[in-house]
Amino acid sequence: MSADSPDPTEATAVVPALVRDYRRLLRLFPFAYRRAHGAEMLGHLLDAATPEQSRPARGDVVDLVRAAAREWALAPLGPTAERRRRGAVGVLVVLSVVLGYPAAASVGGAAEILGQGGGVVGVLQYAPLAAAWVLWAVGMLVLAAGTVRVAVPLLGAAAVAAGVLLGGMAYAGASGGGLYPVLSGLGWALGLTALAVAASVHAGFRGLATGADRSGRWARAAAGVGALLPVVAIVRAAADVPAWFPEYASPVTSLGGGPLVAGAAVAVVVMLASRGARQALPVLAGVAAAVVVGRTGLMGSRGLEPMDVVDLGNLWALLAIALVFTAASRWVVNRVDELADARASLRPA
Repeated sequence: MSADSPDPTEATAVVPALVRDYRRLLRLFPFAYRRAHGAEMLGHLLDAATPEQSRPARGDVVDLVRAAAREWALAPLGPTAERRRRGAVGVLVVLSVVLGYPAAASVGGAAEILGQGGGVVGVLQYAPLAAAWVLWAVGMLVLAAGTVRVAVPLLGAAAVAAGVLLGGMAYAGASGGGLYPVLSGLGWALGLTALAVAASVHAGFRGLATGADRSGRWARAAAGVGALLPVVAIVRAAADVPAWFPEYASPVTSLGGGPLVAGAAVAVVVMLASRGARQALPVLAGVAAAVVVGRTGLMGSRGLEPMDVVDLGNLWALLAIALVFTAASRWVVNRVDELADARASLRPA
């Protein structure tokens, strides 16, 4: 070995600024993820760095930002892969059935308007999200058939369509009055987005995790029930049959607020007691908060203020309320999981 060649056993010095910058990038990740994987990720990044490198590589920055955004998007489903799998199945099962009601109300209403010769203008006026719900119903049918990877882009397209339609309604409401339909529909749009994300997570775990096939059957059955509701609404509109109880457009009024609140409280307690089911609670809590607050007039959307002076900031406030409920519920579920893990560690093998 010549005197000028480097010794392969000599440790390569790491520039302190590089360590500092990588640690700053790792702070973009959720705390639970950093606690579990932060040291390992930092070690891999420093091992891959070239000698005397003083700044993170552009590719590393892009990959870390993209990975951090993905972790934050999936954080409501849980901090670990197994909990996310269970949370995704819970969200799929519950939201597939729950979203069937607004889908049936919108699609059934659109069918009635078209049957009466109302045309596209009438549908946009009285059932503005009908196109998004049709995409959702098709995605649910595909999901019920077991083709999850085909259903994911359809459900994603339904969520995007709902967002675009609500954006157009918000603009029209700001210029002509009437933001209540936007506020009341925002919760359902969040539900569509959550369902699309849950379906994507579920598709990634199919065949890779124990119990994925059994949970997949539950998800397919719930998707079939949800897709059936708008189909029944179309048939009912075509046959001019009176709505069955509870009505699609107002299940809360039909069933009564008290029984629904009591039933929801019991469902929350039961889900918290189940290790798998409680992983879906944060997402469901955020969607429920947006739906309830948006429809009850708490944002000045129903009778509390003139419709033409409702500020668009209420939309952001409603989103913030949904995020607060999601984050608070995730914190509670994480504490319950930690308590369950501590009790399990004390049991004899």
